[in-house]
Amino acid sequence: MNKKNLDKIIEQYIENFTLLNSPVEAGGHDEGYKWRVISSFKEHWNIDAPNFCEMFCKATEAIGKTNLINNSRVHPLQGIVNIMTKFDEAEFVRKQFKMLYSDDDGDFDARGERANVFRENMNAKIDNYYPGTWKFLQNPFACIFYLSLNRPEENYIYRASEAHEWADCMVYGDDFGSGATFSLKKYYKMCDELREALQDYPELLELHQERFNREAKGFDDQLHLLVFDIIFCSHYMGFYNECPSLGVSSKERVKIAKRREENERLDSQAVAKQEEIDVLEKELKELPDLIGRKVTHKSFGEGIVESYENEKYTIAFKDRKTKFKEEAIAKGLLIFKDDAVKTAATSNLKIQSALKRKDAELREIVRKIENL
Repeated sequence: MNKKNLDKIIEQYIENFTLLNSPVEAGGHDEGYKWRVISSFKEHWNIDAPNFCEMFCKATEAIGKTNLINNSRVHPLQGIVNIMTKFDEAEFVRKQFKMLYSDDDGDFDARGERANVFRENMNAKIDNYYPGTWKFLQNPFACIFYLSLNRPEENYIYRASEAHEWADCMVYGDDFGSGATFSLKKYYKMCDELREALQDYPELLELHQERFNREAKGFDDQLHLLVFDIIFCSHYMGFYNECPSLGVSSKERVKIAKRREENERLDSQAVAKQEEIDVLEKELKELPDLIGRKVTHKSFGEGIVESYENEKYTIAFKDRKTKFKEEAIAKGLLIFKDDAVKTAATSNLKIQSALKRKDAELREIVRKIENL
């Protein structure tokens, strides 16, 4: 660890401590919210609650109002809430969290693997209800955050850009990777080095203890949140600008600056693309109520629309029942007497095609951001 750079970072963190922790209405940044949201989670969390969905919503309500997991591009927490409240998948979600939160005796490789399995299982379920919609999917960083909610004394919150910038500045002697190559064990090792080094800064620990006593209720994170807060604040407050050197060669510092600029450029692209998607989604038209209506299929003849579930119409023909998506109406496979039905379906099909294309473009932008 580059001790000179650490000294400079901690010095600035202490100098800005009042600003960082004063209320927003007083011109501060109110960074104490990190301890408050976990306090709220701890107060309400009960994985065996009879009504798991209601408990989960209460436990995560404060988190959803922060930038710790959701942002302008992704809403993984909302994705979990949606499949429980709209599709009655509370027991499935409970099962996944029980798996994620199972004991591992400090085996970080096993913990990282459980986070991957949790993400895969949750995303398969979410994708089933929201096919092609990536914004509700769970990303690696969200799953690591869920670990910190349950046991903040054993886990560290992770943000890619902030973590890599810290590693560069402190000349961390390992590579925890990114995206598919991310190593929870190696990232936690870097954070542990900072946590141990904090013992050399009694003034900081005294300031933090006052904040902790004020903001945290019902848990002791053993400085794990403080570690993340320092890494997080160093990034967005520009503390690295005061360091005499990032602890690497000038060539490497140029790479870091370019990576930061590229991240900002891609982030702007992602926000703009999401805005385009939001506009298109508002243009989708709701078809008239077709339940009970007569419909003609070119091959099956006349039928009656019996129900509409999971974006599919169930139609009873003389000798069979068959399910169709709305696009079958747009393509003329299903014919209703009311021309307005086909008009709306045709318009929706064009919009959905555009949405699919823009969603793929947005996925590619997000992939590039995650791999920076």
